[in-house]
Amino acid sequence: MSALVPRGSGSAQSGVRTAQIAQVIRATDDVLLRPWRVAAALLAKHPRWSSLPTEREDRNKRIDEIRRPDRRGAEARSRLADTLARLPPTEELREFHAALAPLCAEPDHNQSRLLIALMVDRHPNLRAHEPATYVEGLVFQAERAGCATAIVAKACDGLLEGQRFLPTPAEFSEALKAAEHIPPGRRWAEEAIAYREAAEADLTEAKRLGLIDLTEEWKEVVGYFVDRGWWSRHHHGPAPGQEGCVVPANVLAMFDLSETKGAA
Repeated sequence: MSALVPRGSGSAQSGVRTAQIAQVIRATDDVLLRPWRVAAALLAKHPRWSSLPTEREDRNKRIDEIRRPDRRGAEARSRLADTLARLPPTEELREFHAALAPLCAEPDHNQSRLLIALMVDRHPNLRAHEPATYVEGLVFQAERAGCATAIVAKACDGLLEGQRFLPTPAEFSEALKAAEHIPPGRRWAEEAIAYREAAEADLTEAKRLGLIDLTEEWKEVVGYFVDRGWWSRHHHGPAPGQEGCVVPANVLAMFDLSETKGAA
């Protein structure tokens, strides 16, 4: 295990060396492998959130939509509420984002060498013929792939748990690639935080401004209905005179209509 800490002689040196190795193992688990644990916990708590789109909407248009007192407004408010219900709270998103920081760190080849050497020494079966050459080859693979130390740690951890023997170079490359996949990812977390904060701000602004007066819009719709006899149930609900009509009573009165009286 000379790649980890210097070999010494005597029980005192052996004890120090053992303590150092234990410290490396604990630090690896506490810091470098933490992103995957945090991601798993967050996805277990909010299983639907990682597949949500972070659509880019015109915020002024969205505020106007949720201020509408009609069915369109109710549907817009319902959609936004459902999206926010799927997303984790901002504090959890920020914690997740911070936990992923090690994945964006610059590669540290000395740390990678330490982790790979530790993996080699912890494998009980089928030792490498030339351990130093074997370790340096794997370090070079990680270096060439530009892997952060956390990715190397995750790859080594997976190989220790999933394989009885030391990995071939090809198997180590596959382990590095697999370790890089951590849904939903740091960029997604950034977009989710931005989406939640914007949506909550829009709801607050809409509440402050109050409902929009749709009198003029309804006058145009009902006027067209009276003149042409055409009505879009999909956009405006039941027509005047039909059950469930949502046209404001004051607008209906302008055209001598009512909720029970339609156009002639």
